[in-house]
Amino acid sequence: MSEKPGPDAGDTPSQLGQSSAPGEGDAPSGGRRAVANVASLLTSNVVNRATSFIVYAAVGRFMGADDLGQLALAMTFLLLLNRFVMVGIQTHTTREIAKDPSLTGPYLINGTAIIAATSIVGYAAAYLLVELLGYQSSTARVVMVLMVGLGPYSISQLAESVLLARQKASYVAAIDSPIHIIQTTVAVVLIQRDFSIEAITWSIVVAYAAMALLKVVVLVRIVGRRTLSLSVSLAQDMVKMGATFLGIQAVNGLHASVDVIVISRVLGETEVGIFAAARQLLVPILLISQSVGWGLFPSMVQSYRSGLDRLRRVVGQVMELMMVIVVPAVVGAAALAGPLLELIYGTETFQESEIVLRILVWTAVAGAATAVLGQALWAVGREKVTLRIVIINVALKAILAGALIPLYGVTGAAVGAVLVGAVNVAQHYFPVAAIFGRIPVLAPLWKPVVAVLVMLGSLLLTESFPIVTRILAAAVAYVAVVGGLLALTGGGWKRLRGDWA
Repeated sequence: MSEKPGPDAGDTPSQLGQSSAPGEGDAPSGGRRAVANVASLLTSNVVNRATSFIVYAAVGRFMGADDLGQLALAMTFLLLLNRFVMVGIQTHTTREIAKDPSLTGPYLINGTAIIAATSIVGYAAAYLLVELLGYQSSTARVVMVLMVGLGPYSISQLAESVLLARQKASYVAAIDSPIHIIQTTVAVVLIQRDFSIEAITWSIVVAYAAMALLKVVVLVRIVGRRTLSLSVSLAQDMVKMGATFLGIQAVNGLHASVDVIVISRVLGETEVGIFAAARQLLVPILLISQSVGWGLFPSMVQSYRSGLDRLRRVVGQVMELMMVIVVPAVVGAAALAGPLLELIYGTETFQESEIVLRILVWTAVAGAATAVLGQALWAVGREKVTLRIVIINVALKAILAGALIPLYGVTGAAVGAVLVGAVNVAQHYFPVAAIFGRIPVLAPLWKPVVAVLVMLGSLLLTESFPIVTRILAAAVAYVAVVGGLLALTGGGWKRLRGDWA
């Protein structure tokens, strides 16, 4: 690249989302940048999750539930230890750079140094955990191979948070998407040529390294090398200020990992594969709620600076948008669980995944609500409230997993997840309501519920048709009805963008 993108090094914007860099006078307004940020992050996550889904589906379909379970278990350990390796600096970095973009260089270089050190500790911790839990040698090898990517994966996340704070999430999509596509192509070729699951895992590690390197290079070109200065005091401050976020994210990591780890020890890797097969079908739903929630975080911080009333309106509007997107996806996945699993995995090995999916899919509604409410709490600096919430969540999850999985297997894990999701929504709602006043959670449901009833009618009328035809017909019916309702009531993206512009 011959021309340095973005603002020149040394620019010090005075307001969130505004830059004094030359050539940026025609930049879009804060509202349009927020929408563009979400769109870019969503694009990146769509490609990321879609390609990951293809790898999981190919492994399950052609290699079996045991290999799928090994890959899912290794990924679980990676994501869990990543929360500790990041030491809470990701969210803190986004918030601070969103307030003062001149911090970009110092936060990038010191954050990278912190992660380089903590990832070594994380690799050693992974080895000890694998030995302690006594996994078979083939599973242990897959886990430890993926752990080589722990450092690059974490640095890539840090760089992504910096780009997001600078309202330059388009770079994330431009870097991550091609690499994910290439890695998925390589993985599918390896599967077709009967390579082991270890070889596929190495392809994932190489992809993580490439993404981390390119994002760091882009950021260095944006801010200039002269802004990159190591500072022990700043690094210490970053770790100190990230401590609460570390607690939240580490406990969240434990919350997301408990089911898989308990299943692997009580039932085995094959059952992990069966559980993972069902959970992978939630990926399209979850990525939307997570992308919208995380992508709007800088704008929520900006809205809070304009007053609680403005932030309350944004939270209510995003909640409505979430429900419009998530509710039909959840109902559709529950109704078509069996045909979807057969279409993707094409084997009787995953029949048990059907009941798991029909139960587990309802956690996506809770996830969508808490994605909005949780970011609202972080935007107003209530991290300690969130920490209390996630501690209760993980404690409840551990109790339910320990009680239900030995008795009911993977179905028990799904039931426990739904119960914890319901408690999680309640824990988020009441603190948010105490700050902002009443936040509508159930009210935004009426539009998608009406449209979903029409959608279910479409599924019944097309019962004899191929599943792809049924899905397309149901989607068209839903979009037509909910679009009409949103237009009549003045909702949707147009109102949201108008409020921010």
